[in-house]
Amino acid sequence: MQRLSLWDPHGPFNALDIAAWLISVAIWQTTHGLLNGWPYSLVEARPTRVALANVAVLVLGSTTYEVATGPLGITGPQLSSAGAMFVVGASITGPLLNGWPLTGAPTGRHRTWLIVSATGIAATAYAALHWLGLATEHRWTPQAPVELWMVICGLNLIGGAVPWYTQIARPQAPQNPAEAEQRGPK
Repeated sequence: MQRLSLWDPHGPFNALDIAAWLISVAIWQTTHGLLNGWPYSLVEARPTRVALANVAVLVLGSTTYEVATGPLGITGPQLSSAGAMFVVGASITGPLLNGWPLTGAPTGRHRTWLIVSATGIAATAYAALHWLGLATEHRWTPQAPVELWMVICGLNLIGGAVPWYTQIARPQAPQNPAEAEQRGPK
């Protein structure tokens, strides 16, 4: 297995485990963003809120990694691909769909919908990319499993396209009537 270290290429940490831990943290960071900072947004003092959110994300990510790779027996690449697909699902549910169709729902229902729909999109993306990866003629190995290809597809291709579209390519609606008049008829 490949190992990374600052000093020695045969260091103490498996490279695939480092990636799995980082993506475990990214799962919780993405969840934090998807829910607009809730529940940390309930803390009024900004420095306290930021510190609490960062510590919580690191603790939750580390716990997710330990439980998944320990008692649940999930490999680092499997955890990485599942986490990457959740990031994709959250990116599609939040910025792209804006929580549709429950955009105007009460807050608790809306948050629940965001998590459920992000998880559903993640499961669908996971199944589709896993099937597609295994359907290719490529010979996957333990050092280069199909799950790593799924992570690349999810985070770079799908996950990268959503911010590009929502922040750059998607036409923005005018903010006020005067701005709409300046733009003219469509």
